[in-house]
Amino acid sequence: MTSGCGGSYTCGAGTTVGEAGIWFLAGHPGSGKTSVGPFLAAELGLPFTDLDAWLAEREGRSAAAFIRERGLEAFRSAEARALEALPTAGARVVALGGGTLEHAASRAVVARRGTVVWLDAPQATLARRLREGDRPLLEGPDAWRRLLEAREGTRMRQLRRLPLGRRQPDQIARDLACGLRPGCVSLADAAPHEILVGTGALDHGLRLTTQKVALVTSAPVRRRFGSAVEGLLADLGRDVQVLEVPDGEPAKDWRVLGRLVSELLDLGFNRHDTLVALGGGTVGDVAGLAASLVGRGMPWVVLPTTLVAQVDAAIGGKVAVNHAVGRNLVGAFHQPVAVAVEPGLLATLPLRAWQSGLSEVIKTLWLAGDGGIVRLRALPSDPRAWAPGQLHGVLEACARHKARVVAADPDERLGPRLSLNLGHTVGHALEVAARFRGLTHGEAVAVGLRAAFRISEAVGVGNPGIEDRLADTLRHFGLPVTHGLDPETVVAALPHDKKAIGGRLRWVLPVREGQVTVSTDVPQNLVARVVADLAAAPSRR
Repeated sequence: MTSGCGGSYTCGAGTTVGEAGIWFLAGHPGSGKTSVGPFLAAELGLPFTDLDAWLAEREGRSAAAFIRERGLEAFRSAEARALEALPTAGARVVALGGGTLEHAASRAVVARRGTVVWLDAPQATLARRLREGDRPLLEGPDAWRRLLEAREGTRMRQLRRLPLGRRQPDQIARDLACGLRPGCVSLADAAPHEILVGTGALDHGLRLTTQKVALVTSAPVRRRFGSAVEGLLADLGRDVQVLEVPDGEPAKDWRVLGRLVSELLDLGFNRHDTLVALGGGTVGDVAGLAASLVGRGMPWVVLPTTLVAQVDAAIGGKVAVNHAVGRNLVGAFHQPVAVAVEPGLLATLPLRAWQSGLSEVIKTLWLAGDGGIVRLRALPSDPRAWAPGQLHGVLEACARHKARVVAADPDERLGPRLSLNLGHTVGHALEVAARFRGLTHGEAVAVGLRAAFRISEAVGVGNPGIEDRLADTLRHFGLPVTHGLDPETVVAALPHDKKAIGGRLRWVLPVREGQVTVSTDVPQNLVARVVADLAAAPSRR
């Protein structure tokens, strides 16, 4: 079902909703869980259960009567037992009670059995609705306001909060259904792992962890998502230690890696425990490299929180730190247990971070062929305006292509995986020349892509006009097409590219959409001229 998704990308093509387990609708009392639930179940083709109604049937009395007769604690315990008794066969939609997630036993059942989506209704709507019906917890003046304040911690702990606005329940359900179709991409190499894409991916990934977990993240990411992820792990019964690394490129440093490995060893972590990397590509790089070293390789799960990481950096098991000589020169291949691509983690990204990720999206969809770039160009230029199904479609298409390439060449020895470096030869040199400051990885790759396309046309490999089409796509999404760095410094950084063999650079050159070739015969003077030509002040026009 694609109604409500909008745009050219369909939601969850080729996947089954049954992979998701139970979809739990949570929210404050009066948020519309029992109204939205039946519509959502119909959209997904699943059965619907209202927990309050089912519990009333099991107990022979309403929730209000139960609370008045036996007290709130007894009612919460009965809720937990009812959740345990839900049918185990197949997926379903379940509307939770307003306070169900206040109870630790209920949270543990929910964490184990499904995915929570919090319906975030405006306070004015809640105030109006809470005056209606028999609600023993809301008796007395201003009781509703005190209740909402007391439960704000539960609300803030939810990763997936859906603002309802003034939409009707059927429209809310249609919009929600577009995001609730997780895909699972198998990566069949020597160390198979899953790439989970969609709402609920994070929950699935965390269920693959062992009893003892090291959660590695940065301070800004921990402020945004730490309590929610720590809470989910705690609800799953895991023993969690949180370790912080710097945010951004400073994380990819030999000294940071050494400190992280020492902390893991001091805390007794070994190859029987799990490391969870929560953050962007830099966090994933240093955390994954640390995981490869502790106990000669401990299992790890990646929870990427940026678009760059979700479509590229987190997938494929490449982990590394930087060296003064060049980017990613100290590293390894260490495949994770799973990569959980959760679209909701992108919600708080600023526009520049979205745009940086789009350079990797453009690269990947161009390599995949099959008209992916045309479909991408049909989407709004501001990715924050994409519908849930559109975002899901882009993420899944990128994951599927990268998974296919990595599976064919997991250690980048046979050649196919080298194609994924399209645009990165000049891109990495730009980052080194900029000393990893002022230019994001995605912005450097955008200019690197244009350089590769221009070189390809100049040597007669690329079809005429491919550079112009590429530049138009970059501009459409607000990505830079020139840089403001010293050309000689950029050219001087090129020989240190890790893809060089015998001192000769291996250039990935585009031929047409879906086809590239690798060449070591690109004239040095041509490269220098192209880098100089693109050395104008950074421009997105």
